[in-house]
Amino acid sequence: MIAYIQYQFKNYLRSYQFIPPMMIFVIWIFLQYLYNEQPILSSYASSCLGLFIITCWLTLNILNLESLNEKYLLFIQLESKLKYLIAKWLFIFLINCVLIVFSIIYPLLLGSFKNQISFKQGVLAILLHLIVCMICILISTLIKNLNVISKKYMWLLISLIGVVSILRPILIQSYPFIKYILWLIPPIGDLIKLYHSDNPNYDVLLLLTLWTLIYIIILFILNLIIFSKLDQKQTS
Repeated sequence: MIAYIQYQFKNYLRSYQFIPPMMIFVIWIFLQYLYNEQPILSSYASSCLGLFIITCWLTLNILNLESLNEKYLLFIQLESKLKYLIAKWLFIFLINCVLIVFSIIYPLLLGSFKNQISFKQGVLAILLHLIVCMICILISTLIKNLNVISKKYMWLLISLIGVVSILRPILIQSYPFIKYILWLIPPIGDLIKLYHSDNPNYDVLLLLTLWTLIYIIILFILNLIIFSKLDQKQTS
């Protein structure tokens, strides 16, 4: 699997597809921290909005790197279709870790925050970035593997899910009856809302984090099942 990840890295570098999303994310962070004296957790929550878009973009790019024939050859080399998918996820996650490290460290180097960041705030910032990253990877993979819409509408659906997940608390407050439908949408907006304060309600934060982790586990399992069955149909 390590050899495959190294192959992915070389293949992705040769494709130059990483340049537009990474450049846009870097510009996003530069613009966000043009001014100093910013709140800590709220600023990191804002960088997660950019991470949401870029992670989805990177995920779709990397999932589409190989042709169908190349993918089947990799299935044989890895001796498992699920190993192929998990290795893909791991590679995408590692690429995103570079962006996460940049978004966490850059404002610290600039001294952009109005207060000294505490250890607890640092952990919360990293946790939110990791959660957003994992959800975006899994949702993008799920939409691609379902293969129910064309590629040009795939981005539209992902964007819609992103907007709804971010606006989720506002939508529920305005239209309470839709809360029974929106439980299907990841609670990213609920987490970000808590991060508007540098001292959030930790009990609520813990419950939301547990809910999000359960959501991630369900998405993970669902992706494995769908990917396995999808390729069985394609190879039969």
